[in-house]
Amino acid sequence: MSGKWFIKIWADSDYFDFWHINHFLAGMLCGGVIIFLRLDFWVGLSLSTLAMLGWEVYEIFKGIQETSFNKFADVILGIVGYFLFYLIKPTSETYSHMFVSALLVSWAALELWGFLAWKNGASGL
Repeated sequence: MSGKWFIKIWADSDYFDFWHINHFLAGMLCGGVIIFLRLDFWVGLSLSTLAMLGWEVYEIFKGIQETSFNKFADVILGIVGYFLFYLIKPTSETYSHMFVSALLVSWAALELWGFLAWKNGASGL
């Protein structure tokens, strides 16, 4: 693997890795979508948790190697992100759209960075 930090930072570790940030942001985005769709908090939490668990299943089928702790942390951090969005949910609709847009751009940028790191040889991705 290349010694470049911007590639190595994405390598999976046993406990915590840079991918956890994306799982957290994805949970926050789920909270934003649920509020936008005006769904009940608990329905949204259930749907978001199912989506997070579904993603972990997808990773297993794609052959992504992670420890059980790492998979568990991915889901828990997504759920924490969902709760945090509800705690700090923006009060105005304009601010809410800006906040969710900023989350989406951040999440997408990190996903692209992680994908490019994987394409450039970061092991364990």
